[in-house]
Amino acid sequence: MKVLTTSTDAQIIKVIPRVFTDNVVLFLRDDSTNDEVSIVLPSSNIVGDYLEVSNVFNLKEGHFYDLKIYQVESYDNFKQRVINAGGVFEQNICLFNFLKAEELLNNSSLEVIYKDKIFCTNQTINQYTNDYYSVNKDEYVSKDGNNDYIVL
Repeated sequence: MKVLTTSTDAQIIKVIPRVFTDNVVLFLRDDSTNDEVSIVLPSSNIVGDYLEVSNVFNLKEGHFYDLKIYQVESYDNFKQRVINAGGVFEQNICLFNFLKAEELLNNSSLEVIYKDKIFCTNQTINQYTNDYYSVNKDEYVSKDGNNDYIVL
């Protein structure tokens, strides 16, 4: 499971995919509302044994998300066709709109290369320093005191 925040800055997800490629589509679905949160063509790089996917995510605190990363086999072909036709490839969303219009989102042009869950929280989580997620953070406060009792 990956842990992300509600930050509006770009966040990086490191994964070990089935296939190493930097032509990917990211699919996020909110488990609570069943809404598709984002389908984008994020910036991605292969760094060592990991695929690093970077994007600005619009996530809600305390929600779980399904993450799917797809390999786009036709990405380079599409980009080259746009350039060869005298066009300018300005945004990656053009490819997504093309795939959606041609009903290619759920067929062989997109292959799932990674699946996972994402949890969104702004709490600091670090297992090395024993900082764990708490559902009751700042809501339940334990009081220090004398817990002595008398047994008769």
